[in-house]
Amino acid sequence: MIYKDTISVDNYWNSDTRSPKPTQRGKYIAINGNTAAGKSTIINTVRSLSRNHLMQLMCINERVLHHPLMKLQFHEPKNYAYLLQLNFMIQRRLLLKRWLELGYHIVVERCHLDDRMFMDYLLQQDYITIAAYEAFSLLDQTNEFHLPDPDYYIFLDVPTDIALNRLHQSEQADERPREFPNQQVQRNYIEKWNQMYFRYYERLLSEKRKGIRCKHTTFLKWSAVQDSNKAAKKILSFLF
Repeated sequence: MIYKDTISVDNYWNSDTRSPKPTQRGKYIAINGNTAAGKSTIINTVRSLSRNHLMQLMCINERVLHHPLMKLQFHEPKNYAYLLQLNFMIQRRLLLKRWLELGYHIVVERCHLDDRMFMDYLLQQDYITIAAYEAFSLLDQTNEFHLPDPDYYIFLDVPTDIALNRLHQSEQADERPREFPNQQVQRNYIEKWNQMYFRYYERLLSEKRKGIRCKHTTFLKWSAVQDSNKAAKKILSFLF
């Protein structure tokens, strides 16, 4: 699936075994929120502005994780959504693990914590079985899949109508592929994901207060209609 603003996949994967591994890891900043909240725009702006600074920074656009069969997640969710979400989970963690161990700062579109949220959604919609969900949960809890909690979890709050308008504009301009079978299915997904993100953000805050996870994570809720340059400069300030 092709998006016009995505850099080459080859730029994301570093398999050089000679790369040094520093003892101190970089900052892990996650930008989260519904489709068309502006996550990719902010990440691309961070990448552009960071060229003025000497730092090891990897900006990860989630679109690089999209499988060629991604469209089937929306057209045939009962047959493909689970496997495609597992694909997201594994690739996301590979990327995060690799760049964190190389000492880079990371600014990423969605983080590994969000995998649980999307699996919750698939279970609620009866797209997967309880057994499939439990298998995911066991995998999620293994040491091999462990990653540090993000240093910053930024939730972009976007109203449903604004998200849909942005989607339609980008599709009409051929800036992103048409992933959904029709506009009604698209609206249903965006509305449900909007509710899902609000609930999940509150859930993470509750878990932080109870000391369950994200003990050292800073949670921020930002308006998705703010200026992307201003947001990107704020994110860069977290790295100094």
